[in-house]
This record gives sequence, C-alpha cells and structure tokens, in this order.
Amino acid sequence: MSSKTCYHCGDDVIGKGIELNDKFFCCNGCKSVYQLLSENHLDGFYAYESQAGVRPQNSDNQKYAFLDVEDIRIKFIDFEDKNTTHTTLFLPEIHCSSCIYLLENIHKIESRIISCQVNFAKREAAIIFSKEMKLSELANILTKIGYAPNFGNREEHKKKQSKTYLYKLGVAGFAFGSIMLWTFPEYFGIEKTNPEIRQFSAYLAFIVSIPVILYSANEYFISAFRAVRYKSINLDVPISLGILALYFQSVYKIFSEGGTGYIDSFAGFVFFLLIGKWFQSKAYQSLSFERDYTAYFPVAVTRKTGAEEEIVEIDKIKIGECIVIRNQEVITCDSKLLSESIKIDYSFVTGESIPITKHKGDFIYAGGKLVGKKSEFTVEKESTRSHLTQLWNEVNKD
Repeated sequence: MSSKTCYHCGDDVIGKGIELNDKFFCCNGCKSVYQLLSENHLDGFYAYESQAGVRPQNSDNQKYAFLDVEDIRIKFIDFEDKNTTHTTLFLPEIHCSSCIYLLENIHKIESRIISCQVNFAKREAAIIFSKEMKLSELANILTKIGYAPNFGNREEHKKKQSKTYLYKLGVAGFAFGSIMLWTFPEYFGIEKTNPEIRQFSAYLAFIVSIPVILYSANEYFISAFRAVRYKSINLDVPISLGILALYFQSVYKIFSEGGTGYIDSFAGFVFFLLIGKWFQSKAYQSLSFERDYTAYFPVAVTRKTGAEEEIVEIDKIKIGECIVIRNQEVITCDSKLLSESIKIDYSFVTGESIPITKHKGDFIYAGGKLVGKKSEFTVEKESTRSHLTQLWNEVNKD
C-alpha cells in the first residue's frame, strides 16, 4: 500500500499517481487545481494549511444550464445593475482557513469576478461578478476548484443538521443518566457485598456506552483525524484523546471485573461537551453585526389596500401586496414598479452615487432609495431588516 498522499487534498495516492514538480496528486483534477493556483500566484493556499484542498468534481458545462433560465436564475440573485450582479451561494465544501483564502482571492483566477466574501459559519460566499458573466459560468468555476455550490433547500439542510445534533445529544444524555443510576450504589459501597450485581451493572453500562462512542462523539474524532491528516492540531485532537482514554480505561476495568471504571465520567464528558457546543451555536446566533446598523433601516413601510393606506412592519409584508415609498425612503422589498418612471439612488448597495431611472413594470431590487415623488410597488419577494443589512455589509465590508 502506498504511503504517498495527494499534495492538494491529502487523500492516499493509489498506485503510481500523478507527479508534477516533485509533488504527487491522486487525480488529474487535483493536479489541475494546483497548476491553476500556481499560475495565478495563489500558492499561499497551501501555506495556511497543507493538503487542505477539496478534490474537484468532474466539470460538466451542462450541469448548471438550468441557471441560464431567467425564472430560475432570478431566485439566486440578490441584486444586479447594468454592470454587476450580486449573489450569495451555499458552498458546503468550505472547511478551513485555506478555503477562505482561495475563495476570497478567486478574482485572481477569474477577472470577471469582482469580489468574494466568505461566511465560514454558514458556509456561504457573497459574490459580486461582472454582468458579462453567466451565473452558470460562476458555478462551473467554483466546481472546477472544488467548491461546488448547493442550490437545494438550505433551510432543509440546516434542519437536518440540527435534528441529527439533537439525536446525538439525546443518546449521550440517556446514556449518562442510565449509567449514573446503575453505578450510584457503588459510590456508597453497597455493591461490594453483591459482586454479581456490580459486574452486571458494569456490563449494562458498557452496552449503553457503545452508541455514545460511535455516534454521539464521532464528530470530534472526524475533526481530529482531518487535523492530523493535514499535519496540524486543533482543539478536537486533545478532546478526542481524552474521550478515548476515558473509554478504553473503563472498558479494561469492566472486562477485568474491576467495576465500571470511569464509564460514567466518559458519558458525562461527551454529554456536557455537546451541551457546550449547543450553547456556543446559540451564542453565535445572538452575536451578529446586523444589530450595528439596524437604526439606519426602516422599521415599517406603508401598505396600500384599495384606497386605504396603513403603516406595518416590513416583516409583515407579503408577496403580491402594494407598498408606497416616499421621497428619500429605502425600498424595503424586491418589487415591481406600478408608477411611471422614477429615479433610484443605489449608492447604498453599489457605491454609485448617480441615480438610475426605472420605468413602469421594471423589477426593482431592495436597498435603493427613492428620489422624487412617492411611488407604488408590487412586492415580488418578502424582505426583512436582516436582508437589507446583508446588502449593507457586502458593500461596507472594507
């Protein structure tokens, strides 16, 4: 079996492999990405974390042809004008600092990409690219370097991950509670007079601990393995060593008929680690830069129903409803213009101070400021203050 690993992705090189510049690659895809990075002076990708690349998928120009259908394409566009297009894509292959480095320097590979900002926690990339470039071409470029976009239902993906995490927490909690219940008499020396019951409880604890080590704690082992494979150390490496030490010491005690060992501490350790991870995720969700700018955005908008007008929160505006925007007010939703020609200042989004003219029936993106007389719009997409904040952050990130 070969001991060589791919210079790009770290996978084992099967057989002779592919050699280039004294470096070995597992496939032509990894070699091509390495050449692409080298030609564009992006060798720093490997300096951040060696062998941190992702094996690219086979490039198929027709794979993303559906993005050239306007009705589908518009669903993935955040904003566009006559020069640029803004989109936010979900890239599930993002996993380390090298990924961020490569994606945020992708404009050096493709000149039609203006900028790319990565949200590591959400595995999303906010990309601004030239209007000359198709969205399908952008998707193909990302796939070519190993970061294929996922155009599926992002919310379903998040719900599935959340449900799996709760299952792991539940398994660890059940095991911890059960083991503590069975080993509780041992703390008082009650089981010393009944060694058969003591050993039976130990075997029960061992059986219940198996799902904890194989299922509840598996993410720590996977993360630690990846770190070691990339010749680096992360926080999950010592955590994994601690989990394994507790577990195997306890298993030895159980089968040498020395009691339960530290099996209760093992289950509790995993359980409280998962609780800590849950609190961490909740804390991250509550810490958001969006709160820094909310005072700038409108809290409410005027909704028109027949001849009557009422002021409502923007979160309550639904698709198909009519809204009224007055001079110098921010357009809060992606909508279609009902009034005659108007001027909109999109400097809030693009930095371009010259107002652009829109005519009746034109599609209007959220984030622009109306210049002139009040106008009416039909809501095409629901909006929130956080959506407007995202537009702000994309422009003011520097």
